[in-house]
Amino acid sequence: MFGMMNTQSPCPTCQGFGKIFKKDGKTVPNGGLELQKDTLEIKIPAGIKDDAYLKFQGKGNAGVGGAEAGDLYLKIRVLPSQKYRRINDDLYVRVEVSLFDLVL
Repeated sequence: MFGMMNTQSPCPTCQGFGKIFKKDGKTVPNGGLELQKDTLEIKIPAGIKDDAYLKFQGKGNAGVGGAEAGDLYLKIRVLPSQKYRRINDDLYVRVEVSLFDLVL
């Protein structure tokens, strides 16, 4: 009638990974993950469309417990232009041309 109550939580020392990660003799929390910043130089292909993705293999966050890094995905957002209009792969622009230029 009075059931038993049971609670579980990860080990406070290893956070449930089963081993303690150390670097330079100090314990590293979060399964050995460390915050790192990196700068990448990338080339955006000409004519890329809005909402396209670029994938960079092995440039994502490091895996937990020493696993290899994941992939980095960049979502491309193309801002609209007041000068050009894009329809599919073509760019259009409205310009004034004289009658003389049209004839020639």
